[in-house]
Amino acid sequence: MIRPEGVAWLSQYIIPKLGVVVIEEEKTEKRKDKYARLEKFALDNLYKEFTTQQLVDESGLGAQTVTKWAKTTGYFRGIGKGKWEARNPKDDRKYDS
Repeated sequence: MIRPEGVAWLSQYIIPKLGVVVIEEEKTEKRKDKYARLEKFALDNLYKEFTTQQLVDESGLGAQTVTKWAKTTGYFRGIGKGKWEARNPKDDRKYDS
């Protein structure tokens, strides 16, 4: 690992003389961020219907992963083959009691 002071010095004095173009690496999106995006999507679109493919496109996860996640979390309720309804699991638990 290079210390930040070393990177700053290289960036200021050495890299411009060499004519090197520095491209910052994009951070890869973590799985937890993809799940969080699905949770927010469900809460923003309560009671609307979506296909599995729409959820896959929204999250960036695979179809099997989305299906398993949707079945176990409560943010989506299956309403038919490949169809899901967005739900709020906290509200559902509150009204079930």
